[in-house]
Amino acid sequence: MARYAKIENGMVENLVEMHFTNADKYPNYIQVEDIPVETGDTYSDGAFYRDGVQIKSAAQELADTQQLLNIILGGEDA
Repeated sequence: MARYAKIENGMVENLVEMHFTNADKYPNYIQVEDIPVETGDTYSDGAFYRDGVQIKSAAQELADTQQLLNIILGGEDA
């Protein structure tokens, strides 16, 4: 089972659980995995947004933080 957001007119209308093998039957459902999406959030260009700010998973937030630390400390991506 996986978590999906039903997208209507660029907005999250509903959240459901379904087996990934059924997902191709519902083209306006986007798998959200561990992204903390809620009804009323928006979806545009492959990303979810709340109040204009991109909603990221904990793993995405951690990767962004690690990249910033690397830059600050003069490591990779500096």
